[in-house]
This record gives sequence, C-alpha cells and structure tokens, in this order.
Amino acid sequence: MPSALRKNIISLDNAIVVKNFPGYRTGRDLKTIRIINVGRFTTTKNQQFLVDITRVLVQRGHQVKVVMLGKGEEYDHVKTKIDENNLQSIISLPGTKANMADYYAAANVYVHVCRHEPFGLVLLEAMASGLPVVSLDGRGNRGLIQQGENGFMLTNENADDFAGSIEKVLKDREIYSAMSARAFAFAQKYDIEEYINRLIEIYLFG
Repeated sequence: MPSALRKNIISLDNAIVVKNFPGYRTGRDLKTIRIINVGRFTTTKNQQFLVDITRVLVQRGHQVKVVMLGKGEEYDHVKTKIDENNLQSIISLPGTKANMADYYAAANVYVHVCRHEPFGLVLLEAMASGLPVVSLDGRGNRGLIQQGENGFMLTNENADDFAGSIEKVLKDREIYSAMSARAFAFAQKYDIEEYINRLIEIYLFG
C-alpha cells in the first residue's frame, strides 16, 4: 500500500464483553490441573496435541481434568485418540455449549494449541475469566501473550514443554494469583465499551 494511503488506515482489534465472563472472582482449587480448550475441531485447531499434553501431565503424576468444547470434522479422531490413551475419565468432550462462562470459571488454565490463529478471542475470554493462558505461537495471537506475565507462548509443538509451562502456572498460589490478576487486567483493554468509544472517536474526529 502506498505510504500516502497507509497513514489513513486505522486498525482496531476485536473486542469481547468482559462482564459476560465473571470467573475471575471464582476461588480456584489448584490441586487438580483443570484445563479448558475452546474451538472447532479441525486439524488447524490441533486438539489431538492437547491429548498428548494431557498424557504427559498424567505420567508426571498430576491430577488432571480437561474440557474441550466444540464440534467439527476432527471430533471423532480426537475421541479415538482419547480412548487409545485411556484418558476417557480425564478428558471430556461436551460439544458446543452456550454457557461458556461457566466452563471458564470451572477451569484454572486455558491451553491453546491452534497452529494458526488470526487473533484469538477465546484467549481474551479466558483471561477475562482470570485464566492464565499457555499457547502455541499461532502468529496472530502473539500480541495477546505477555511471556511469564499472563501466560506462556511456545513456538514448538512439544508436549513436554507445554506440560512444563502448565506446571509453572500452577506451581503455587502466589504465582497463580499474580498471573490470574494480570490476565484479567490485560483482557480489560479489549472490552467492547473501549472498542465502541474508540470507534466513535474515529468517526467523529478521524
């Protein structure tokens, strides 16, 4: 794009309704690793990799519960992999649900394994619920993860490394509470009210 036109381009990120995700106020038990993942079941969304991560955490002796929300063409393949690894009692696949906030509130970490992510609204929803995020680098979501602050971003699809980052998040209550607070604060910047105010400002004043 010519530089003369580029100065007229204004970029606005997507937004969420933060008040719809009140889970930050939830007292969370950290004795069990409670993972949530949300997305359409596709090869890009990569839910099979989350099965690998779960297996590693179980092998390391952790109590783990995983909820994968969504449906899609890879759903049956993911279910088969869960069965093959005898993780049926650990990983649940409830399908698509309307009451997303309840599921975020019941978790204590969001694990994002998508190979390519244009932005990542679900990461913001999770953070608004007070969840630290452990995420694969999907390129478009790089601006959402402040390394070691509101979560961790990993560049390689390595189940051991992911498990290690999840362990760091849940290592102790003080670390977790600080990351949870920073995740919540970060999500506030993407609230729909801020988005609308900025949009009005652009239309009125350019």
